[in-house]
Amino acid sequence: MDTFLNVLVAQTTLLTDQEQLASLHTQEMTASVQLIEALGGGWDRSQLPTPAQVSKKVTKSEITAPN
Repeated sequence: MDTFLNVLVAQTTLLTDQEQLASLHTQEMTASVQLIEALGGGWDRSQLPTPAQVSKKVTKSEITAPN
């Protein structure tokens, strides 16, 4: 019984830590966007890829090596 209790406590701790990590990632991305906007940057929605472009699988022939 004691061992199972330790497992449950560990799982609860893991879930809490994962939720906190997801929250921190969201805060980081939000802060990055706010920084770009504060520096005068931005983007136009027409420059964003379509959902089809985002989900398209890239083939090896489409990958270009940086110069």
